[in-house]
Amino acid sequence: MCQVLNDAFVGGFITERAYRAFKKRPVSKRAARHEALKRDIELMHEDFFMACYGYRKTYHQLLSQGWSASEVGRDQVYMLMRELGVQGSFTGKAPRTTRPARSSGGRPDLVSRHFQAQAPNRLHVAAITYVRLKSWGFSYTAFITDAYSRRIVGWTCATSLKTEDIALPALNEALVWASIRDTTQGLIHHSDHGVQYISRVYSQRV
Repeated sequence: MCQVLNDAFVGGFITERAYRAFKKRPVSKRAARHEALKRDIELMHEDFFMACYGYRKTYHQLLSQGWSASEVGRDQVYMLMRELGVQGSFTGKAPRTTRPARSSGGRPDLVSRHFQAQAPNRLHVAAITYVRLKSWGFSYTAFITDAYSRRIVGWTCATSLKTEDIALPALNEALVWASIRDTTQGLIHHSDHGVQYISRVYSQRV
């Protein structure tokens, strides 16, 4: 190794003795801090929830974990992440969970956006949200909430926004919940005017 290094430098000023002396030199505080930072960044990006962090969020997370602004800088985090080959996820555009139908399907708003009830199973409110997956794409969750108890009485997860895959199973579960308690009479089901909720199969079930 010393011979290779000698050949690489004009004049051959690196010697075997100098190389051994270099290897025995104690690690500086700066170098030790550098390695500790790299380890913390690697551990952070092995975590499911923090693996998507870019250098800005990684920097602030390091500060929250006890590193001080005098010990670590944002540009330093950027360089270390490049050195380690880790990067944040590009979120891109959020998916649309609600695609408005051309008409309301003849279904009026019976609660005038007043989401309160005097007893359980008098008003159920339906909605769809999404969760970004670490590996790819999105997972969608449809849920139906009882307006009185705030309890989720029906829900389902799917990677598709088709009515049969996402909205209908949640509705079926909510109806079973209400029928077991024999409280379907007078129950109001509220949702937005998304195509899933205005579809024929969903409307027939309601």
